[in-house]
Amino acid sequence: MSLSERSGFPGEKEKSAECPVADKSVAVLLATFNGEKYLHEFLNSLCAQNYRDFCIYVRDDGSSDATLDIVTEYENELDIRLLPGGERLGAFQNFFQLLQVAGDGHACYMLADQDDYWYPDKIERAWQAVGDCSEDIILYCTRLEYADAKLNSLGFSKIPRLLAFENAVVENIASGCSIAISRRVKRNLVIPDARYSIAHDWWLYMYCSAAGKVIYDERPSLQYRLHFSNTIGATTSRLEELKRRIQRHIKNEHIFLHLSQQFLLCYGHALSQQHRDLLQNIIKNAQTLSGRLRMALQPPFSRQRQIDNLILRMIYLLGRF
Repeated sequence: MSLSERSGFPGEKEKSAECPVADKSVAVLLATFNGEKYLHEFLNSLCAQNYRDFCIYVRDDGSSDATLDIVTEYENELDIRLLPGGERLGAFQNFFQLLQVAGDGHACYMLADQDDYWYPDKIERAWQAVGDCSEDIILYCTRLEYADAKLNSLGFSKIPRLLAFENAVVENIASGCSIAISRRVKRNLVIPDARYSIAHDWWLYMYCSAAGKVIYDERPSLQYRLHFSNTIGATTSRLEELKRRIQRHIKNEHIFLHLSQQFLLCYGHALSQQHRDLLQNIIKNAQTLSGRLRMALQPPFSRQRQIDNLILRMIYLLGRF
């Protein structure tokens, strides 16, 4: 494992460590939507977990297939807490709705996707990393094993070389389906404006890299299906990956600028001076050509790959950051 640490935002007031005692130490948060094709396999992988002290909060986002019927089939095997449905929220708001309903009583909160397959020790490893430190700001995430529709292995995600706020402002290395967070992270989380399409896992990585500890486990903990219906997905082809990254930047123009603005708005009062300056420089220099040139030549941010850094410099210089 490799990690980056900090004890908390400077001057942050300690919140009371007294929380209601939960009947389960781990809360698994599952947002479902038309997931009948793979949901049985995912829930079976939860039934096979070594660590059993967990419950599952499920919110369905308006499925028109047999998703809810499948969930109810497992009520005798798993501790399932099904939230009332309602309007279609999308992945971002659905996650925060689940997190809110789960309350503050659990020591560890894990994110889940309906079409993955968890290794039997996934919850156990997350609990070992987070459970005894529930009053610290901790995000734990792992490497992924990519798989096809039939769970045949397609390789593994790349191990990040950098875990830092300077990376978090321009890149997310924490895949939501592998994430576990401590109770204090859940309790301190400020929800950004959903209009800017900021991914919830990226927001968590940014917050924890600024205020606490990010633990990256180099051992995979799940099989992550690659198929056309993934919300974001991934790819193992370098050429295809580069093509998708460029397309994503074109489609999501100003996403990094919006992320910096939202984070400064939500947490600016509590950031270290170094991190506050970083965000303010990104925002201020984006307004002029001279500022964009200066930032492109000496960027204070960094992605995992050099080719990505070159693309990012070009995007900033062109005013599309």
